[in-house]
Amino acid sequence: MFTSSALAVRTTIMWRQQWRSSRRYHIMYTSIIDQKQLPMQRQRQRRAAIMVSSTSCNMSTQQKQHGSIITSNDDDEKPASSIKRQPQKNTKKNNNSNKIHNFHTNLRKLPAREAEDKLFHAVHQYEVDPTNSLKPLPQSFGIVLNSYAQMGAAREAQELLDVMHHLYDEGRHYHWLRPQVTHYSSIINAWMRSGEAGYLDQVDGLLQEMEDLFSSPSCGLSSVADADARSNQIAYNKLIHGLAKAGELERAERMLEQMSSSSSGCVPDIVSFNGVLHALAKSGKRGSAQRAEELLQRLEVMHYEQNSNANEIVRPDLYTYNTVIDAWAKSCKYEPDAAERAEALLRRMEEMYASGNKSVKPDTVSYTTVIDAWSKSGNKAVAGERADALLKSMDDMFLSGNEDVKPNVFTFTACLNAFAASNDPARAEALFERMHRMFDATGNEDIRPSVETYNAMIKVWAHSGRDDAPEQAQALLSSMNESSKPMIMPNVISFNTVLNMWALRACTRPDAVERAEDIVKVMESLYEDKGDPRYKPNERTYTTLMKCWLRSSGVRDAVERVDNLFEVMRKMYHGGDSDFKPNHISYLTVMIAWVKCESTDAGRRTEELLSQMQMDGVRPNTAIINCAIEALSQCTDNFDEAVVQAEKLLFTMNDMDIQPNENTLKIMHNIWLRSSKSTNVSDKINALRDKLPK
Repeated sequence: MFTSSALAVRTTIMWRQQWRSSRRYHIMYTSIIDQKQLPMQRQRQRRAAIMVSSTSCNMSTQQKQHGSIITSNDDDEKPASSIKRQPQKNTKKNNNSNKIHNFHTNLRKLPAREAEDKLFHAVHQYEVDPTNSLKPLPQSFGIVLNSYAQMGAAREAQELLDVMHHLYDEGRHYHWLRPQVTHYSSIINAWMRSGEAGYLDQVDGLLQEMEDLFSSPSCGLSSVADADARSNQIAYNKLIHGLAKAGELERAERMLEQMSSSSSGCVPDIVSFNGVLHALAKSGKRGSAQRAEELLQRLEVMHYEQNSNANEIVRPDLYTYNTVIDAWAKSCKYEPDAAERAEALLRRMEEMYASGNKSVKPDTVSYTTVIDAWSKSGNKAVAGERADALLKSMDDMFLSGNEDVKPNVFTFTACLNAFAASNDPARAEALFERMHRMFDATGNEDIRPSVETYNAMIKVWAHSGRDDAPEQAQALLSSMNESSKPMIMPNVISFNTVLNMWALRACTRPDAVERAEDIVKVMESLYEDKGDPRYKPNERTYTTLMKCWLRSSGVRDAVERVDNLFEVMRKMYHGGDSDFKPNHISYLTVMIAWVKCESTDAGRRTEELLSQMQMDGVRPNTAIINCAIEALSQCTDNFDEAVVQAEKLLFTMNDMDIQPNENTLKIMHNIWLRSSKSTNVSDKINALRDKLPK
């Protein structure tokens, strides 16, 4: 007679053979989980079952302490003293080990669904004849779960976890099949790979389930005979790094705290902390760099916390310090002293290394990241000088035999960006030429100029303000486009940067519009011929060309061209190309063009544009509302109606919490004075003035 688990497995095998096409939303064990329940409800019910199983686990532990031994089948009800244990021969033990090894090897070779069927067949065979059959292990389930995780098949993986829980919850029959950290890590990885809507809710539910399962004092992993704390530590670390890679900072921090409080016997090590530091650096959020440095300080304290004896598993290493430096480099737009903080960490690394700590010896990444921080810093006056000084230090150390600080293409490119920020084209040209000379002489791929290097040099010219800057940048762009080297083929950033240089000079250069149009034609032609996304124009391309037309002088059909370009953008966007989604700058450019042409249709057109903004999900700002009001002020056919519409726009600003400014006050003052039906103008002006920022 089959036990309930044997019957469940046999039913599952039959179901998989008959209903494979509709398998995604079916649950194997309807006795435990109702098919109509939502995923989160299933998780809550399973967590309740976990708490129940913790009690039974605790009881089983007490039974062991009183002399009873948990075994399977015929020996289940016998006291320990009555069980005759036959000494097993080494050959039999080796045969079993070989069988398990071969079984797991075969599982890894099979596709996930076939591997799962093979696993269920093994479970069924074990139910029928446990003496002569292969005993499925947690590792067996882990192999299949990992296969599903690689596919991103999260629901299939979660169903298999349900199976594992069901078997384990039977207690004595499968007491060794308790789900482990590695299993949950695979399923969470599967959900993150799946990209399904609401996958973060699923991850949160699984994290909570892990806390319930692995933090229970009565049924922690320490009470399970086959628990492997090191394997769990590796699983936690993989999970933390996976969450960090997905940008899930709060969840990564939560996992770190869970490791610290878990009774699993595994504690966070430097790999665990580095994963959270990586998440902090990657987030680039306000305050994340400060949090990263505080976590580094916590590590340094932990490392020497016990009577000055170093705690080696949390010793900060080179990656730790480089990651915190990177966090500061990515926070320059929020922190005015970010570059100084990054360089201070570098100096601390140098001091520690000089004192004998070889594990934090600064390398090329350390110096390059600090240079990158200076290139993004708000202190543009000294950015170029600091970058140049750091590069010279690297050169000196490398020439002295320190191979770990050899400058590479990323170092040189970061320096070029710093020179661009400091408006120092002379240093930039010298460094650019040096790169080419070094590469031509050595052929070293580490210093081969890349498209990012050329883009940085184009940016140098864009920031220089020199009269010949557009021609210099255009010459670089042409050399990139004519090159047969794929490493320096231009991309959309290259084209858009040069395009913007011509747009900024459209007021003074009669040929600016023609040059800009030529660049866009080249992009469109290259993309059409090669299909390479590097050449594909985008929203910024068309918006910049619109600005060029808007700023041009003596071009009568500027408004018509701007409007046509804008409609092409919207057509592309509504055709499914998100790269062409208009933003508030695109809308503002069209509105300014209509206001500038002083057409009586400007008010009507801006009202249409405001409706289109709502349709495209673009939130108006103060400049856009001001422009729309000014367009209404140009209406001559029915000016009083235009005044009413302008006042409605003021109410819209208030409802949407859009702050008026001095320009709003000036435009409305002019409209109210011109209107024959406006009353209490002074009161209206004063009321509007009170809403201005203090």
